[in-house]
Amino acid sequence: MQQPAPARPPHTVKATLVAGLDVTRDACLAVICDAASGARVRSGRARMVTPDDPAGWWQALHDAIIDVGGFGDVSAFALAAHTGLVALDSAGEIVHADSLIRGASESDGSASGASARAAQALIDEIGADALIDRTGALPDAATPIAAVRALREQAPDVAARVDAVLTPHDWLTWLLRGFGPQGPNGPRLEELATDRSEASATGWWNPTTGKYEHTLVAAALGHAAIKPRVMRPDGWGGEAAKWPELQIRTARVIGVGATRRAAAVLGAGVRGAGVLGAGVLGAGVRSAAPDDAIVLLGDRPVMCAVADEPVRAPRVGCRADATGRYLLEAPLPQAPTAADAVAAVQLLRDAGALVQRLQVVDGGADAAASLGRALPTTTVAEPQFLVADGMAAQAAWALTRHLPEWAPTTASA
Repeated sequence: MQQPAPARPPHTVKATLVAGLDVTRDACLAVICDAASGARVRSGRARMVTPDDPAGWWQALHDAIIDVGGFGDVSAFALAAHTGLVALDSAGEIVHADSLIRGASESDGSASGASARAAQALIDEIGADALIDRTGALPDAATPIAAVRALREQAPDVAARVDAVLTPHDWLTWLLRGFGPQGPNGPRLEELATDRSEASATGWWNPTTGKYEHTLVAAALGHAAIKPRVMRPDGWGGEAAKWPELQIRTARVIGVGATRRAAAVLGAGVRGAGVLGAGVLGAGVRSAAPDDAIVLLGDRPVMCAVADEPVRAPRVGCRADATGRYLLEAPLPQAPTAADAVAAVQLLRDAGALVQRLQVVDGGADAAASLGRALPTTTVAEPQFLVADGMAAQAAWALTRHLPEWAPTTASA
């Protein structure tokens, strides 16, 4: 009798992995996800030892990648970073850098306080209406254009040496691609790149035209400066250089990145929060009504909704998001109440957003319960991963040309 053939072992298909990095003033978090399902494979973290020193940003990013086990099995990655300014000279050397804190007052003696005073000076000189028309929102302490103005006022000799203005996200991505004074590809300023959301947060980019407002930079700095070219949200930010200590030995796709706020909204969207909507650049994006608002509770709380077109509305900022659309931003006070939520929702609705539900990030059960008295509310589970998740999703988008739709991580309040 013929014996049956032995059973074959099940065939396993190796998952495609992508990574997201979230660089804050306190730490750098790295997550590695399955590009198809969004399942987190592993995560790593490194403390930010010197938050005001760019070398500290780079070291924390480096240490977080090592802590996550390296990127040897990762096909693509992207990063978001804290708000700030990096000013380079013609040789790519840093002549000035600031980490900026949202919500700093003009009386604050820090760099952010000086930036807050400079922001008000720009508003007084150029006019609030003109700035909103040209940039979508008024500058504040965390807007790079205000930091540039403060630099010119406090250290005009240093400002005169500035040839390029960018953000921490832009600078770190440039270094990872092998550029910079010590990089294998050299300090090529023409290779500086950014995304729409980061450009939109600088105070010198127009979300309506999609172009830089060069005269605003000149007004703040005193002369023209190079700015990163703005890439499509579904495109590559470039390829990583070889970093053997990070287990990057062959080319890796780098997504264009985003602001931390835009990355958080993207992370919530791909995790099923419903904010992405239709009309996003690229194929494979789910179609859902943009009827959720994301409540981000941090050093400057804000309620965000997504719009297809730029909007000019009272007390609502309009900046580019990480998908080719626009973030409408209604301010909230610290520890917002249900009444505050109702007021912010009304501002967003008056601006055209179809807000029916709230997604609360990083506020805990008490905040969700309070805001839940205004509208149906859910909390985002594991909010510490949301920004990095958004960047991992963007890396998957750059790699596959499809923005993924991953498993939800929300729980009803």
